[in-house]
Amino acid sequence: MSNSLIVLDDPEIANLYSLNLNIFLGLDVLIKKNVYEAIALLNLIKSADVIITREKLGNENAYEQIKEWLQQNDIEIPIILLDRENKEGEETHSLNSKNDIKKNIQEIANILGINLRDSSRKIFSEFYPVPLHYFDLIKKSFCQTFRRSSKAAIEDDAVYVKLFDANELVVREKIREFKKIGIKNLYILSSARSKFAHQFTMMILEQIEKEKNKDKRFRIFEGISRVMTHELLKYGMNVKVIKLTKAMVERIYDELNKERSIMKFLHFLNAETDYYLFQKSILTLMICYKIIDNMDWGTEEQKKKITYVGLYNDIVFDDEKLARITDDEELNNAILTDDEKDLVLNHAQIASGFLTKLPETPMGVEIIIKQHHGTHNGVGFKHPPHHDISPLAAVFMVAEEIAIPLLEKNVAIDTEEILYNIEEKYPNHNKFLQAIEAAKLMTR
Repeated sequence: MSNSLIVLDDPEIANLYSLNLNIFLGLDVLIKKNVYEAIALLNLIKSADVIITREKLGNENAYEQIKEWLQQNDIEIPIILLDRENKEGEETHSLNSKNDIKKNIQEIANILGINLRDSSRKIFSEFYPVPLHYFDLIKKSFCQTFRRSSKAAIEDDAVYVKLFDANELVVREKIREFKKIGIKNLYILSSARSKFAHQFTMMILEQIEKEKNKDKRFRIFEGISRVMTHELLKYGMNVKVIKLTKAMVERIYDELNKERSIMKFLHFLNAETDYYLFQKSILTLMICYKIIDNMDWGTEEQKKKITYVGLYNDIVFDDEKLARITDDEELNNAILTDDEKDLVLNHAQIASGFLTKLPETPMGVEIIIKQHHGTHNGVGFKHPPHHDISPLAAVFMVAEEIAIPLLEKNVAIDTEEILYNIEEKYPNHNKFLQAIEAAKLMTR
């Protein structure tokens, strides 16, 4: 998939273009809100298929600064401006239809030499798959929903049987039955995809805000974590994931700040949820909060920052066996395909890349994600970890090493013994020893 860079200080407009460029042109979109962030990103990636911005962002002359950087680095990337007429003799492209997103997407397609009709056909067939676990969160179907009943080798020969009409109650028994027999997807008409995406996102956000029952809230969180993984792996960062991330960070921060006992919370997780990837992330986060509370430098902002790390550190895994691998020895002993091994080795780097595309992410979060297995670049595992990794990365690594055995044993075990073993693992690493000392003060 090609890359495009959007540099805009209006997140709604940026997200609108991002979604449409992804859906209709198949572009993987990076978003930055100012020139400083854009140039910092360009210094890393060195290339993009197109840069979309305005001539000025606030008091910054965005166009001139970006053009100057490209010239200094001898890099050719077309720039498209959203807010001015084309100037004679200038290679920069300008879009005249300021408020017509459809015309602008068509014009961008023309500039990049993309056939919009062919692009749309690649993305859409008559029926569009929706992961079955989405329907754990849906009470009434937003549109006609189908099951694919044929085992036809090609899609054109498949037979689709209607399960639910629009606004019809989703029958829980059917969903459970489908899970038991291994069905992964239900289907909607491709023409209803945008409607489904919008209504599904709005429904989840409303559920997060209004659900009073703690058990149901955490089941919603669990479902959303699976939705975010699916969306990111299939489409990359998009408007739906941006909204869900923001809501999840706020709600999880509020929930975990209320929790007092780690063991009681562990029992609650085991009773009310069954998705290991979610359980590991959320228990690790709670322990992070407790450690940060006991650090001299700990603040509420640090807790919010680490919440992004907890949500995204394993977000590229949709198979829990991959998330259970935490060092080189386990990776070498695991029976995996080459693609699975590559994903384990690079998961931190990939997750960090997603966070660079997330608007208004706290500074440094993507670095902590890269470092959460002890490396600088987010590739592989490093033991002992580099001494200059972030203190928050050390906190996260210690918290995860406490959370994993707690989840594996599923009983009240001696956390002092766990901490002793971790201490033995990092005898000369001050950042880890400080995190361990703070962990010893936790209320069990």
